[in-house]
Amino acid sequence: MDLYKLYVNDLLVSNINFHQGAIAINNFKENLLCSTHYQPYKVNYKKIIADYLILLLRDKLFLEKVNNLKTNGIKTEANYNFIRNIQIPLPDLSTQQKIVARYNNKILQAEQKEKQIIELQTSIEVYLKSELGIVEQKQEKNLSDKLLNFIEFKNLGKWDINIKKNILLSNKFKMKSIDNILSVNPKTNLPKEDMEISFLPMEDVSSTNDPTIITETRLISQSKGYTKFKNNDLVWAKITPCMQNGKSAVVKNLKNDYGCGSTEFHIIRNDNSLNEINIDYIHYLLKMKNVLQNAISHFSGSVGQQRVPDSYLKNLQIPLPPLQTQFQIVSRINKIKSQSSTVETEIKKLRKNAIYRI
Repeated sequence: MDLYKLYVNDLLVSNINFHQGAIAINNFKENLLCSTHYQPYKVNYKKIIADYLILLLRDKLFLEKVNNLKTNGIKTEANYNFIRNIQIPLPDLSTQQKIVARYNNKILQAEQKEKQIIELQTSIEVYLKSELGIVEQKQEKNLSDKLLNFIEFKNLGKWDINIKKNILLSNKFKMKSIDNILSVNPKTNLPKEDMEISFLPMEDVSSTNDPTIITETRLISQSKGYTKFKNNDLVWAKITPCMQNGKSAVVKNLKNDYGCGSTEFHIIRNDNSLNEINIDYIHYLLKMKNVLQNAISHFSGSVGQQRVPDSYLKNLQIPLPPLQTQFQIVSRINKIKSQSSTVETEIKKLRKNAIYRI
């Protein structure tokens, strides 16, 4: 078959995906072979630095220019005849070095701040465990090797779900099952008038601690077949891999107080008449890693379409401190989330400013 030879330090360009920044310098210190879907180029390093060339050819504005040229129908593939006349800014080598150094410095700062976000997210779990006095569970020993084991009938309760007991066991507060304090997948009666309500697809649900912003709407007449919910309900993804990724949210400011969305949501509602529950507190508990990891072992369904049954949530034991303590916990976590959002903004600014515009 026909192949090109790519020498050390040559530039390799993808004819098909050049407009997406699919380019590379051969840094392998040995010659390579490549298919004719690529085009090799020799670089005049007396005029341009390799790192500067890569930055330039992957720059957002440059790629927009390339895409515009392709849209105008010059060529469907970015071969030599397509790219030969595209002009690029070419300062002197000293200026190129400064641009590359500035870029690397900004990216390094951004990467350091990304580590800071991970630390902040981890601190939420650490804080919850400390504040609630959650006891680390020792790994359970395997059952006897006997083929048949007997236990008392009175201990068989909830046989279908068999939740690992007290994964959130607290030495400070009483434990309650979610089903005893909240409603799981309650019926939602929508208004009879065919008004607009909020619509929440799974892809719009945040898997991090960022807020979930709902922008779409549907008419009530269009809500058939979707999961219904109302203001301040907790939506919790039940299907893999969304569940493991922590996709969940307390929905607020819904259009006309109601919403509908993915059929892969469990709905948890605070309809406690004594108002002893802060639903945001429950949300943070259900995003904890040990809950999500434990839920995996209770999947039902075929591979690729596995889901957590609602009985898992109903029977899950959680620590229930006084309402005032719940609010304090939520307030503390919200402050950590705010810090994380600030750092996220700084990261985006650093990455945006990393490219020096000539």
